[in-house]
Amino acid sequence: MKKSTILLILVVFLGIFVGCNEATPAVPLESWQKLYIEYIENIQAAETKISLAYILSGDIPGLIINYPSSAEGGEVVVFDANHNQLVVLEFSLNHIEYIEKQGRIINSDGKMGRYYDKIFQYDNGEFALIFNGLRRESYEALSDSQDEYDVKLQYFVDDEEVTLDEYMRLLRIAEPSAELERNEWGSPYFTDAESVQEYYSIEEIIEIMRSK
Repeated sequence: MKKSTILLILVVFLGIFVGCNEATPAVPLESWQKLYIEYIENIQAAETKISLAYILSGDIPGLIINYPSSAEGGEVVVFDANHNQLVVLEFSLNHIEYIEKQGRIINSDGKMGRYYDKIFQYDNGEFALIFNGLRRESYEALSDSQDEYDVKLQYFVDDEEVTLDEYMRLLRIAEPSAELERNEWGSPYFTDAESVQEYYSIEEIIEIMRSK
C-alpha cells in the first residue's frame, strides 16, 4: 500500500476520532432560566429551601423560597413573560399554598393567638392583596378568681371586626374556585389549594433550572 494512501486513512480516522470526542455544545439558556439562576445565586442563607410551583398559566414554573428561620418567612418568585422580568412576593412565616396556574397565593399562618389569612392575586406584573383577614383569640374569665377562661375567636377583615359567617363569605369571594372548609380548630382552609411537596437546596434548584 502506498504511503499516501496510508496517510489519507490515518487523517480520516483521526478526524472521526476527534469528532466523536468533541463535547456536545450546551443548549443556550432561555431568559427566564438566566433570571432565576441569577436570583438564586444571590441568596445568602445556605440552608434556604426552594420548591418549584406552577403558579401562573403556561409551562414556566415559579419558585417558593423558604428561608432557614420561620421569622424570615420566604418569597414567591414568578417570571412575567410580558415584561421579561421576575416578580417577587414576600410572605410571613413559612406556610404558603397556591391555586395552580391561576396566579393566586394563600398565606395562612400565625402564632400566640393571632392567625392571619391572606390571599394574593397576580395581575399585570404584581401580586395584589385581595383578602386580608385576621383571627384573634380573646379570653373571658369564667370565675372571679380568673383561674378559668373561655377562649373565643374574633374575626377581622381589613381591620374591621366581622362575624364568622361574614369572614367565610368574603374568603369564598376572594377564592371562588376552591372548596372552603374549617378544620377541627376552626381554622379555614381550601381543600383544592396546592402545597409544597418537595424542597431542593440552592445547588439542586440551579441544576434543575439549567435542565428545564
